[in-house]
Amino acid sequence: VSHLFNSHTIHKLWQDAAAQLFVVHQPTQMNLQPHLTSLNFALAGVLCACGPIIIHLLNRRRFRRVHWAAMDFLLEAFRRERRILRIRDWIVLALRTLAILFFGLALARPFFSSSGQILDSNSPRHAILLIDNSLSMAYRTMDGTLLDRAKREAQQLIDALPEGSHVTLIRTSGDNNGFRSAYRNKADALDALQQIQSVDRSSPVRESIRLAGESLGEAFPLPDQVFLFTDMQGRNWPNEFEEDFVSKLPSLSVCDVSMSDYQNTWVADLQIRDGVADLSTPATILAVVEHRGAKSRQVLVTLSVNNTIVATRRIDLSAGHAVRELSFEHAFSDVDVDPGQAAAVAVRVSLSEDRLPMDDQRSMIIPVV
Repeated sequence: VSHLFNSHTIHKLWQDAAAQLFVVHQPTQMNLQPHLTSLNFALAGVLCACGPIIIHLLNRRRFRRVHWAAMDFLLEAFRRERRILRIRDWIVLALRTLAILFFGLALARPFFSSSGQILDSNSPRHAILLIDNSLSMAYRTMDGTLLDRAKREAQQLIDALPEGSHVTLIRTSGDNNGFRSAYRNKADALDALQQIQSVDRSSPVRESIRLAGESLGEAFPLPDQVFLFTDMQGRNWPNEFEEDFVSKLPSLSVCDVSMSDYQNTWVADLQIRDGVADLSTPATILAVVEHRGAKSRQVLVTLSVNNTIVATRRIDLSAGHAVRELSFEHAFSDVDVDPGQAAAVAVRVSLSEDRLPMDDQRSMIIPVV
């Protein structure tokens, strides 16, 4: 810039051009020095503004690559770590895919049979349905009880039977170790299926399968198949299945309707100390509360005498299997009983309701003298 504007020739040319423009546009002669100074600064500013651009263009040249021995180890470690991460991502993808697949299969609730074939869509069958109606089947879910779920599964199986098939329904818990009825058409079997209710009893699988064995070929001369609808309560199953125990059955298909997050609290026992109460001495009533489940629970225990609440107590039950023994003191001084006689008083211990309300209370009759 300084070289450009220190040149005498160029400076003279600028003065002549400026003088001619000034003479054309101005009627009087003026000094040109202020206008030339402003123009000089303007040009200098433009050239200086180009400096950062030139520096940026010069700095865009490629850096020189320097080989460093230790960097080879870092690159190898990076490549090895990248292979491990790729393998992990494939494993995670496979597990997620299998989880979705198994979830869909669980929703389908397939039957598992030892004979390989459940139903033949062409030939009529004699289907023997064992319906578990024990106490635990009254466990409530979002879509009804476990017994309702078993009924829906059994109804779908009956509807899928070929025409001409016959059905035998066996209620695993009931009078005389079970209830058994044979039906020649599917409509009657469906009506009887809906009449089955849960009862406050256990359901021994051994006895139920014995009844199924007695039904083989008894009513209808058709190929037999046995289906068991149950919640797989461990106390109902024998420790070991002897070979002769199931050898009579042509096939046994089990439909598991249990809940994965099953938990329950119940009154396991209720009794009065000394077995009798009197009017002058407070009686001690003993109750045992049990809990099974993956979560802990706080329960309100209520003692009622002749349908009147006389005591309440709140207890904490830990996760897993928890057992709590409670004792209540109560005086039966208000009972109307003649001397030398005994009066029957109803006592009930109840819990705050859970998903299985049938076992949330227990009652007994206490003699008061």
